[in-house]
Amino acid sequence: VSSVYAHGDEVFSDDELKPYIDVKVDQPFSQSAVMKTISKLRDLWGEKGYIFADVYPQVKPNEETKEVESVFNIDRGKQMYVNRIEITGNHATRDKVIRRQLEIIEGEMITSKKLARSKASVEYLSFFE
Repeated sequence: VSSVYAHGDEVFSDDELKPYIDVKVDQPFSQSAVMKTISKLRDLWGEKGYIFADVYPQVKPNEETKEVESVFNIDRGKQMYVNRIEITGNHATRDKVIRRQLEIIEGEMITSKKLARSKASVEYLSFFE
């Protein structure tokens, strides 16, 4: 790998993104490092409410030097907020039993961690298939 770059924006600067990049200069190119970087960058933006952020890696090979340049482009999309939470498909218990497992509430910004933990908590109840 000859160079690695991730484009920052007004949310995160280029320097703030560097610790989240697993692709390293002067190391052999690794597709798994690219996938880990994509996951880390998506989670980073997800914590700011951009849960549908997409990271597009661009690998530019140089045939003469046998090196690649890696650029990570981010399309963060829009911040997402909870409008309404509807619970369907459960007739065994009351809504409040399920709602108390949720870390997100109506009107609140959604973050990727809160969404994942809420989903895991509701699945743990075993009320749904």
